[in-house]
Amino acid sequence: MKILLKSFFYFILIFIFEAENRNTKVMNKNLFTGPEPWEKWETKLVIYSILTGIALLIILGVIINSTILS
Repeated sequence: MKILLKSFFYFILIFIFEAENRNTKVMNKNLFTGPEPWEKWETKLVIYSILTGIALLIILGVIINSTILS
């Protein structure tokens, strides 16, 4: 019984390892296909989001400074 469980456990481990190995090969194959078509739009969105966050942080700092700290 122990040998059967041990063999089954090894079979499961090998099956999982082989599945991960196949997925890694597919991922590596598709990794360097070139830039995404929405890359420029996505870059602009990230930059505008960061700039908006910084501006709102400055505005919030001014409001807190003028109301609470003064």
